[in-house]
Amino acid sequence: MATVAQDIQCLHEFFEAQVDLRPGDPAIVCGDDVYSYEEIEHRANQLARHLRDCGAGPGSLVGIYFERSARPIIAVLACLKAGAAYVPLDPEYPTERMRHILDEAEAPVLLTEACLASKAAAAFDGRIISVDADAQEIADQSAE
Repeated sequence: MATVAQDIQCLHEFFEAQVDLRPGDPAIVCGDDVYSYEEIEHRANQLARHLRDCGAGPGSLVGIYFERSARPIIAVLACLKAGAAYVPLDPEYPTERMRHILDEAEAPVLLTEACLASKAAAAFDGRIISVDADAQEIADQSAE
């Protein structure tokens, strides 16, 4: 069995090393959906590039607001790859709590999905990226 380099310090670097070792192996199984390491890597890279284009990067915080699925895992990796940190928001949070958290974080971007977009818009005045509604714009980014 291959080993991962000892000098890896960040979660996304560890994930990238796993992609190199087992690109086609399942990384996430969510219901009937199965995502390989390579597929997750490509999606996270594309979303990270899109985040950078939208003003997120080193020193910034990005809100992530999703139902349970593979999407928040990809969002976390994308934030880290963009150099940003992430602020997880539970869909059960009341709007005022979300607004307070995002205001305190001074987040330039909130990642979400279409089913939560209206609640996100009620709590956040910044740039909202809906990963499913904006899928083509994200997919236009390089996966490398």
